[in-house]
Amino acid sequence: MQSMLSQMNRWFQAAPGALIPQRWLILVVFLSVTGVMIFGMLSRFSMDMSLESWFKDDDPATQSLHEFRRVFGSDDGVYLVYEAADGDVFSQASLATLSKLHDALDEARLVRKVDEASRPLTRIERIDSLINIRYQLADGDTLISRKLVGPTPPKDQQASDAIRQIALSQDGFELAYYSKDFRYGGIRLKTDFGTVPVANDETEASKSAGDLLGGDDFALDDNAFSLAEVHIEEPQDIQYQDMQMDEYLNFMEDLRKVTSQPEFNHFQFYFTGNAPMMEFAMNSMKQASFLLVLMVVIVVGLLWFLFQSASAVIWPIIVIAASGFWTIGFASWLGVTLSNMVTLTFMLILAVGIADCVHVLSTYNIYRREGFEHGEAMAKAYRKTGTALLLTSVTTMCGMSALTISDIPQIGIFGLTSALGVMVAFFMTIFVLPVMLDIWHPFNHKKDLKRQQSNKKHWLQPLLDSIPHRVSRWRKSIVLLYTAIFIGF
Repeated sequence: MQSMLSQMNRWFQAAPGALIPQRWLILVVFLSVTGVMIFGMLSRFSMDMSLESWFKDDDPATQSLHEFRRVFGSDDGVYLVYEAADGDVFSQASLATLSKLHDALDEARLVRKVDEASRPLTRIERIDSLINIRYQLADGDTLISRKLVGPTPPKDQQASDAIRQIALSQDGFELAYYSKDFRYGGIRLKTDFGTVPVANDETEASKSAGDLLGGDDFALDDNAFSLAEVHIEEPQDIQYQDMQMDEYLNFMEDLRKVTSQPEFNHFQFYFTGNAPMMEFAMNSMKQASFLLVLMVVIVVGLLWFLFQSASAVIWPIIVIAASGFWTIGFASWLGVTLSNMVTLTFMLILAVGIADCVHVLSTYNIYRREGFEHGEAMAKAYRKTGTALLLTSVTTMCGMSALTISDIPQIGIFGLTSALGVMVAFFMTIFVLPVMLDIWHPFNHKKDLKRQQSNKKHWLQPLLDSIPHRVSRWRKSIVLLYTAIFIGF
């Protein structure tokens, strides 16, 4: 074991000397591959944050969902809750506003253009609200079905109160279309989300087949009437198109445009359903992206504070960014559909990549201060840190790869992409960072000479050197404090 570690140390020590003569070739390959990966991200990146993406295709829950959609249509709609400004959804003003809103949504969904993708609200198949919900009443032997409000809203409060009494007499209306205190109302928007079949020969044939009575099932001649044989086939498995994030976002954008019109100011709207949840998830990702940028800014500040060198800031950031591009770009080229957990992958790459680079840079600077020249200091730095970086990277990769045994696909994908990101960060640190450091290293002879003449030492290293003595001195107190915290939490 010891001989193997020694051999690995010698290999890492020799790596910078072998790579630096080929630095321009390495940089060209590095930039080319990075460009290809960025292009893959921009052209092939796919993200799915729907609930279905958390189940396997052969999962019973997924199969049941597909069967439900085949029989009943989409279950992926929007439930629009509105709060009346006067606190009564059955008031004359509320019913008049609801009627206008219902008409506006109905008009938006029925508008058909050649490019329906530019009109996301055309994906609404049905609108259910107090305006068109039906109730039944008996008149002798006749059962009559009527709309609760209908196309014409009530003209006075007495008519509104009559509508309220009818709604109260229906068991299924309360909590579906109005709250118990009449302050809130609800509108159901049924869509075709998740029920658009994948285009193939069978679906194209079904579109042109027409209805059953329009074919040749019935044949009639001058002498006889014969009924042709009708074949009833078992329902086939239908493959549905996956919903894309932009479809949800475009739908919500247009829906909010309708509800934000001044004529609907009488209502305060609250959106529920999968589409609003995807909108919320995207906003959360934007916030996570902001936090990621903030983390990078903090890392830049710390690198400058510790090394006071522009190269010690720029090179690690390039290594981290390239590791992220390579990881996500490679997954995009493979056609892997990612989730919002990709932000966690970026954060892991940032943490691991920075740690790797800082280990190399700090060790390099120590050897330079001890009087070693650039090439020798770099070789010694990689000899000292290379094996440690390899072991920490491998153990982290193994830990993240263990997530692949999960029955949840997105957890497995997160584990694989994170393991890949850690591997790429290690690869960049070993094979690309030495070339960058040879072009522009962080050690400054003038600053070091000035520090030696002033007889001042860097504050960080003496502080780190004092930690073992302090820990040994207060070891009992530290153990007791740790035990108390462990038991307490």
